[in-house]
Amino acid sequence: KWNGAKGAQEIRYYPGSPVWVRQLLRPLDRMVLTELHPEDRLRLKQTFAQDKQVAVHHLDGYQALKAFLPPKENRGLVFIDPPYEDGVADQRAVEQALVTVLERLPSAVVALWYPIKDRRDTDAWLERLRARLPKPPDAPAVPALVTELCLLPSDNRVGLNGSGMLVLNPPWQIDIQAAQWLPAK
Repeated sequence: KWNGAKGAQEIRYYPGSPVWVRQLLRPLDRMVLTELHPEDRLRLKQTFAQDKQVAVHHLDGYQALKAFLPPKENRGLVFIDPPYEDGVADQRAVEQALVTVLERLPSAVVALWYPIKDRRDTDAWLERLRARLPKPPDAPAVPALVTELCLLPSDNRVGLNGSGMLVLNPPWQIDIQAAQWLPAK
């Protein structure tokens, strides 16, 4: 659809996560987007200008969690895609964001993107995240799914080796679907 003729082999345009998610919304769903970067926010506003199900806000995503959670529907998906430009500071902000989401909406499906630069650092951070999450009253831990794709060795400290997604309260059978999407280790 975005890359020309049906069956085209070359990917010319990446529509972005908001466009993909918008296509999955049901008529009764709504989507709240936050963006601080002026050019990206303008592009989002233009893309969704006529769409009554999508709201675009000039707001820090971490502040938005407190502003928009819990939603009136009392259910939702929270997608967190930080820049990870400030290293440990960004990791700490993400840790606090996950706690905030689960305190305000314990049933939220939370999808967190993270970079894989060094396996040891990534594993240690994921363990810190797990230890910091609030425990549900009826379970030993928040259900979680980790999926990762590395195009380079995951212990190469040169740059970005891969990407991961941490999904808290994952939808039923998403682990089976993810196994089809990702190559086997």
